[in-house]
Amino acid sequence: MSSLSSGSPSGFESLLPHILCFEHCGKKVFSVSSLPEQCPSCSTDLLDCDLKIPPFAVPSPFKRAIDFPCSIVIKPTTGTFLTDYTNKSNLHIAVTDSRGEVVEFDQHGLHRERSLEWNQCLVVGLAEAEPLVADMVGDPDWGEYWDLCLDRTLAKDWSSHAYRIEPASLH
Repeated sequence: MSSLSSGSPSGFESLLPHILCFEHCGKKVFSVSSLPEQCPSCSTDLLDCDLKIPPFAVPSPFKRAIDFPCSIVIKPTTGTFLTDYTNKSNLHIAVTDSRGEVVEFDQHGLHRERSLEWNQCLVVGLAEAEPLVADMVGDPDWGEYWDLCLDRTLAKDWSSHAYRIEPASLH
């Protein structure tokens, strides 16, 4: 299989596990990094059977927050999307400053020192927003303004007592 790196300056994407897909017994199956020996649906040995859709790899949609300055980032509150996330898991949302450092509010309060915990997150870039926002983000001084707003927010009294974990619900 070919490399799935998307050409990030850091080359980090090539280090993320690939998501492998195939179809067997009428089910589409997704696997992380390697194919299972048996079909998770019917337990057939996958090495000795025909697959309707042969295995193929797709690049991981998960990114390293530090590579995306001035963005909104999302990850599971506990663990990672690829190994721990279920549709009942809570998500944690943060923003990055102009250097890609994560600014987050959690049970410990508001802080910006745990960027390494954001190595497999979804990124919402502000430039993809509505045209007015895209114009603001395109301004050469945008990063400086973004950091000023974050610094002012960090300077406020953000008590960890205000943090509440709400159970995930499906509405």
